[in-house]
Amino acid sequence: MQKNRINRFLTLLFMITLSACSSVPEGQHSEVNIPASDTDIFVDPSISRSMGASDRLKLQSLVATAQPQQWTKWVSSATGNRFEFTSLSIYVNAQGQGCRNYKIAVSHGFLAHHTFSYTACRDGQGAWQVIKSKS
Repeated sequence: MQKNRINRFLTLLFMITLSACSSVPEGQHSEVNIPASDTDIFVDPSISRSMGASDRLKLQSLVATAQPQQWTKWVSSATGNRFEFTSLSIYVNAQGQGCRNYKIAVSHGFLAHHTFSYTACRDGQGAWQVIKSKS
C-alpha cells in the first residue's frame, strides 16, 4: 500500500515536471536559440541562449550599474525563464580595469535551476567582457 502511494506520488511529480518544462508557448521558442551578439560579451553563451533580447539588455544594464550586494530577479517575457542577478563586489584590478564579480541564477520549468558565477571587467573601450566564469 505504502509502495503504491510512493509510486503514484513520484509519477505525479514526474508529470508535473514534464508539463512545467513544456510550458513555454510554441511561438516563443525561436528567441531562445538566438546566438550571442557583440553586446553579449559580458555574459557567457550558456546563459545568453536562455535569454530574450530584453533579458540581455536588462542583464547588460545590471552588470554596468548594479551596486555591491544588489539582488534583482525577473521573469523573461520571451522565454518564461526566471533570472536572479546578484552583484557581489566591484573593484579595480592590477591592470587598472573596473571589474565586478556577480552571479546569475537561471530557472527553467519546475525543478531546473542553474547558477553561474562571473568576473567581468571593462576593456580599453569601456565594454564589459567576461574574464572568468564558473558554473
